[in-house]
Amino acid sequence: MRRAVGGAAGEHVWASRELRSSVRLIDGTDNETGGRRLDQMYTLKRILDGDAFYMKITN
Repeated sequence: MRRAVGGAAGEHVWASRELRSSVRLIDGTDNETGGRRLDQMYTLKRILDGDAFYMKITN
């Protein structure tokens, strides 16, 4: 079972042994900046709720 780890509201950080993932809390400002960037990407690429898409994460 997954459980949310404390942090900024709207943050998607999960502690789970079955996923074998590592987590690190981020502060509210970084979380808001990330949310704005995602929103801009969805708007620019015209991605709507339910649309499938692929995202490559780079530095």
